Amino acid sequence: MKATIWRVGLAVCACSLLAVFPSPAISQPAAITVFDVPGSIATHPFGINDEGTTTGSYEDSNLTWHGFVRRKDGTFDTFDVPECSVTMPWSINDDGAITGEAADCNGIGVEYIGFLRDKEGAITTFSGPSTITTIARSINNHGAITGWSYTNGFVRETDGILTTFSPTAAVAVNPLSINNNGTIVGTYTDLNALSRGFVRDHDGTIFSFSPQGATSTEALGINDQGTSTGDYADANSKVHGFLRDKDGTIISFDIPGSVTMQTWSINDNDTVTGYYLDTNSVLHGFARDKDGTITVIDPEGTVDTSIVGSNCINSNGAITGSFTDGSFVTHGFVRWSSAPNHGESNDHN
Repeated sequence: MKATIWRVGLAVCACSLLAVFPSPAISQPAAITVFDVPGSIATHPFGINDEGTTTGSYEDSNLTWHGFVRRKDGTFDTFDVPECSVTMPWSINDDGAITGEAADCNGIGVEYIGFLRDKEGAITTFSGPSTITTIARSINNHGAITGWSYTNGFVRETDGILTTFSPTAAVAVNPLSINNNGTIVGTYTDLNALSRGFVRDHDGTIFSFSPQGATSTEALGINDQGTSTGDYADANSKVHGFLRDKDGTIISFDIPGSVTMQTWSINDNDTVTGYYLDTNSVLHGFARDKDGTITVIDPEGTVDTSIVGSNCINSNGAITGSFTDGSFVTHGFVRWSSAPNHGESNDHN
């Protein structure tokens, strides 16, 4: 049994300036804190803020999914969106506000609704124009949220006003990350059923892109400098990671020994993180520094490691993710950029 490959979309060509760098040596990481939400049988963190506070979902013994917040000292809060049986937080900002989606909600008449949980724990739900589904994936430090409502992207401002958008000729749009300038990055499917990346500026201008030679493109994360990251497949179905500067220059990179990969998140130091599948069908986490150094992130005892979410690395280089052990139990972890101090607790059950 292997961990889920969290692929969100596929994509297409359309050229940008592309630089391909040789694969660098791989190094091993420093300190990792492993944790489990009390009462959980599986813990999946998806976001971490600059305080080292993480958020995500956990599954209990009744196979129900709840939200959690874990502070750097190891204390937890758990929560549920009212009248919903599934709560899936994805992103947390530096103020402690969290966004995500909830499912199976009584009396609402939609499959998924978006939610905002403020730092005090108050939850506000919201929906886009679609009567079917609203997915919220990223929140910035100003409280603006992005995601999608059925086939349209949206941005929800701090006043609660929700604006939808779509690139030209898009049939489905998946915005996945918003930075503190209000710039959004994501993926869309065009009329030919091919996927491309896009960047939407705060003024609403949308730029589409795909690396040279790409047959499918996923754009998944963006930092405050406007550098975005993601992955793309070439004509031989080989998947590569990329970074795209604000000016449109694209750097492509590979991880030695990888069969496929997904590059989810980028911080303001241009460190990117995600996971890759090796030739033995084992998943590993990774981080790639600005100089191209790749670090494999595998907690002790892992069978598969997954690092997923547009907010899964913070500005200090701390990374959160999950791993499955030999008993097929899934745990959360934080990989710190330096050794943990007395305020950081390892609370692995």
